[in-house]
Amino acid sequence: MKRERDMHGQLDRNLLERAAQQGLGHIGVRSRCYNCNYIAETDDEEDRLAKTNLSCPNCGLAGRGAGLAPSKYLDVANWIGQYAKTEYRRDHVSAVVLFCALTESILETLKDDYLGIHPKKKNKLKKKLESNKGPDFKDVFNNTLSDLLKTAPPNLRDFPSRWKDLREKRNKFLHAKSSSYLIHKTDADEAIVLTLMVFHVYTWLNNNYCLKSQFS
Repeated sequence: MKRERDMHGQLDRNLLERAAQQGLGHIGVRSRCYNCNYIAETDDEEDRLAKTNLSCPNCGLAGRGAGLAPSKYLDVANWIGQYAKTEYRRDHVSAVVLFCALTESILETLKDDYLGIHPKKKNKLKKKLESNKGPDFKDVFNNTLSDLLKTAPPNLRDFPSRWKDLREKRNKFLHAKSSSYLIHKTDADEAIVLTLMVFHVYTWLNNNYCLKSQFS
């Protein structure tokens, strides 16, 4: 059975419940091509990558998928869904904090993947890579996340501003500039929506900037 997905960043109440019960991460991730790094963008492409006799929609090679992407974030995404659906305020805060950390980690993964296939760029940023802070997103991609997503599907373009709103609440809470009452149940539900969105953002950026076949 195909997994339910929300490509527009919107969740009805039933899907919110299923996200908590089935696991938010398992709703959001897709299959990846073992050869070129392409991530399926549709159910049909996912089926193609899952079958050994069908070719990758990007590189054309048949064989085997490389598993789900981004699979290492499955547990974190699942916990976000679980925390968001409880009635406890502390869990709502946890959902928002975990979502922000998840997004930051995904952007770091994209930076690493991009530099892995652009050795000249990696060499240019060598000093920053060796520093404690490291290069920021704009250093690597020559654009901010917001600028890059201006050419993304319309349903993804407001992700940076919505993430910023939750990130500011997270930061105020962690730096003791506000009590946890700043973060509400509606923010936890927003964390569920944005978790699915960031997986789609990850897929779109990967498929536009981090495909191995483009540079092999």
